[in-house]
Amino acid sequence: MIGWGMPSIRFLLLPLLLFNLCVASMPETQPPFSGQSMERLASLLDISSTSGAEAPLQQFWLKHVAPLADSSGTDAHQNAWATFRSPDPDAPELLIDAHADEVGVVIADITPSGFLKVRPVGFPDFQSMLSCPYRFDGEHGPVTAFAGAVPGWWLNREPLPAGGEYILFDAGVSSAEEAREMGLSVGRRGVPSTKPELLHGTRLMAHGLDCRLNSFMLMELASFLSRHKKDLKYHVTLLSSSQEETGLAGATAYCGRNRPKLAIVIDCTLDTVQLDDLPPREENERLSRQAMGEGPVIFTHDKIFYQPITAQLLQLAEEHGIPFQKDAAFPPGMANFVPVKLYGGHAAFLGPPIRYMHSPRELADLKDVKATLDLLGRFLCTPPSAEVKTASVQKKEYP
Repeated sequence: MIGWGMPSIRFLLLPLLLFNLCVASMPETQPPFSGQSMERLASLLDISSTSGAEAPLQQFWLKHVAPLADSSGTDAHQNAWATFRSPDPDAPELLIDAHADEVGVVIADITPSGFLKVRPVGFPDFQSMLSCPYRFDGEHGPVTAFAGAVPGWWLNREPLPAGGEYILFDAGVSSAEEAREMGLSVGRRGVPSTKPELLHGTRLMAHGLDCRLNSFMLMELASFLSRHKKDLKYHVTLLSSSQEETGLAGATAYCGRNRPKLAIVIDCTLDTVQLDDLPPREENERLSRQAMGEGPVIFTHDKIFYQPITAQLLQLAEEHGIPFQKDAAFPPGMANFVPVKLYGGHAAFLGPPIRYMHSPRELADLKDVKATLDLLGRFLCTPPSAEVKTASVQKKEYP
């Protein structure tokens, strides 16, 4: 059990207790998850999991999920999965996939003066990482360093351009030898060390929400599936996949080996409300309006996503009063529905919107996370349509 003294737990759970005390007067701002669930989320937020280095997070995930499942496992790509069998032997097989990796940085070189030359892992926002502390996985333990903002007003320099080839991090040392003595070397990775906080009750500010919320949702689903096994209408495999941020490698390897026919991919989507008050940019014109607090976004593009599953998700949300948003455009980024389709399967796609994706501080509304889970729970306990059952047993031809 994780102690109360850990900073990540303190930042998340103390506000939770305060809001529990005030629930009678402020029920709308009470976090929608139990203290135990919030503790699991806090633990996830404390584990570094950049693309290709997901093993610590996957081990934590399996520690909590595997005892609840009928079977579980890992592979050489650092994927992890757990399967829950329906009491109906003829139930369709359904994959629910979410990626476990986050963006970050990796040390590419150390200068003679001890500065760390870092390059991106995935697509972090370089501009927003300036002066933000990062935690590197040093050989002897965590090492804090940051990319200081060069005072352009004094040196008459332009600000650091976003997307530069590398950026200099400062660990407070004076030489490369001192940096190496601290356990820093080429290949060591770093992620923001910003502390999570609950803002306005249900809104969570933290780094790495674009993967931590995915892992958290899969863990909450595992708990739901273990409690409702007798009600399941699908044989469900939860896949915590690796290396999505660097080319969908984990999901591609899994789908190539297992060839899933039906899948629901959950991932964070973009809250675009922040763009309303910024100067217009041409590339933002293709983005649909999505807002935190209004439910998960269900992508409905009829040429990309499997309509029988998408239609049932929409119907269940309306029938049970679960808030949701629809987006008929192509998603702004690639996600793990691509490998499913690449190997002949059908996929639906949904997830909670977040702000400031891939920056050191992201923002999400936990009410959207809860609504996503409520909708998936309803779906998994609802009989599949005839079309879905047919697709689940249809023989696929491969070239």
